[in-house]
Amino acid sequence: MFGKVPYERIIISYESKGKGHQKLTGWNSNFHVVMSDDFFRTSKILVPGGNKFLITSHYIFVAKVSEDQGQEVTLQVSYSFL
Repeated sequence: MFGKVPYERIIISYESKGKGHQKLTGWNSNFHVVMSDDFFRTSKILVPGGNKFLITSHYIFVAKVSEDQGQEVTLQVSYSFL
């Protein structure tokens, strides 16, 4: 349906300006869900503010920060294109 997925595809959630050990508790709008097909020579932000994600055979679920101070998130769901 969406074409062949490259074997090299990597998806991560990371803080782009983070240094050293990053806080992994709570929600942080500086984290993004990012994808790369060339071992991060280039990358594409899939969900800005996306902190955690789950990929199943049919869907991808992403918890995205909607409000930092109140630690609120929204759950985004899409057909898996991976």
